[in-house]
Amino acid sequence: YLVIARRPGHYLWVGDLDSGKHLTTINVPDDRHLYGHGVFSSNGENFYTTENAWQLINGDSGRVVKWQSGRGGDTFTLERQEEYPSYGTGPHELLLRSDQKTLVVANGGIRTHPDRGREKLNIPSMQPSLVYINANTGDLQEQHFLDPDYHKASVRHLDQNESGLIALAMQYEG
Repeated sequence: YLVIARRPGHYLWVGDLDSGKHLTTINVPDDRHLYGHGVFSSNGENFYTTENAWQLINGDSGRVVKWQSGRGGDTFTLERQEEYPSYGTGPHELLLRSDQKTLVVANGGIRTHPDRGREKLNIPSMQPSLVYINANTGDLQEQHFLDPDYHKASVRHLDQNESGLIALAMQYEG
């Protein structure tokens, strides 16, 4: 199992689901924090997480990180491979479309900083978005913003039905 830190947190816990044994803790770089969500590729070789590069005060601080996972006997490894912009601020949940080539990211639009706990730092200017990113290259494929009247509706959670239709859930910050 993998437990991804949130509120904000800096670690992933790796454990054995059968025994419940904690195997290792993986920390993200000091200038990052996680948003509590991740997704494996269908073959289990890649794992993707969302992060905040909080030192980037201006511009989009959201990141998607691609990890390589491996398993051998009783050992599970997770190695940080690459990172891409999330093309927004405050990326929360992400999912991998059934084509296994496209990541869908819910950029909540909310700027946070680990020294400020869960304080939301930019409510008047937040810009939530839904983005589609090439999972292999990090290239932006599509980006969708809400009407400016609804800019306080933070895009948070995603799901996909069998035909590939994406549903999203938002949290209003007004």
